Formats: sequence, C-alpha cells, structure tokens
Amino acid sequence: NVETELLLLSAGGISFAPETSITYQGDSLGLGSFDTVEVVDVDLYAADEISVRSLDRVVFNNVSLKTSGSGVHDAIELLAHREIAVDNLIFNENIKRIAMEAQTVNLSNLNFPNGSEVKLNSAHGAIDGKYPNFNNIMWGRVNFINNVRYSDNLIMNKTAFDTHAGNISIGKIGN
Repeated sequence: NVETELLLLSAGGISFAPETSITYQGDSLGLGSFDTVEVVDVDLYAADEISVRSLDRVVFNNVSLKTSGSGVHDAIELLAHREIAVDNLIFNENIKRIAMEAQTVNLSNLNFPNGSEVKLNSAHGAIDGKYPNFNNIMWGRVNFINNVRYSDNLIMNKTAFDTHAGNISIGKIGN
C-alpha cells in the first residue's frame, strides 16, 4: 500500500532543467504527461517507487533513479505509448523491480542492478520467444542498442543474454 505519493501531471510535455534533483522522502514519485516526458541530466529519488508515464514518449538521458532499499516494492516503472528512449540511466543497487513498456523500447548505456526482476514489453515482444533485438533499432521491439548490462555483465548478444540475463523477461504490451 502506498501511503504517501507525489504526482506531477501535465497535459503538455514535462521536462526539467539540467542537473535537477528531485528527492521525495515519501513512498511514491510519479510523473505523467499526455505528451513527451523528457528527463535529461536529472536525479530522481523516492523511498519506494518511481513511475513515469506518457501517452507519447519517455526520454531519459543521463538520469539516475534511486530508491531507499527499505520500501515494499523498490520499483521503477516506465510506460509510454510510442517509445521509451534511454541513454545513460543509472539505477542504485536497492531497486528490486524494473518495468518498461512501450511500442518500442530503445536502451543504451545502462546496468540493471544485481538481483532485480526486469520486465520489458514492446508491440511485437521477444525475438525467438526470449530475446531483445541487439545492436540496432527495430520498431516494435525491445532494442539493446549499446552497452546494456545486468549486474555489470554486458548482455549484448544471445550467449551473454542467456548467461547473465535470467531475471530479464521480454514480452508483448499488456502481458
């Protein structure tokens, strides 16, 4: 049960000045917009969960997401209708659950924390029932474009994904 929640909602887009830091000592921090949510050079903190939702795109560039480690969920949820575009996203080691869902999910330069459960959903779901698309962008897929890691292990091909990404599931929107 979420006891304290801060929601920032916009009918337009949401963006922040570079080097912004939002620290919310309550349970849940949420950002939501009908338009693009653009988070660049920003640090976000909530005690238990951070949720970012857009009816268009969610763009993260040079962002850190942190939770306390003492929450019920210690979760991150990114939802967008069209696209999630991530480049240089830092999670702290306290995060236990990460969910991202959009028609297309494009990921570069991030390390999923050791032990975290990761669910990534796109329009077409997994390739061969299991894998993201590696090293380029395909519409409707979860794309590991560059330097995607799990517990500091590079997972940019099927062999590495099989070896190190047992806690990552790739699915279709709505599943």
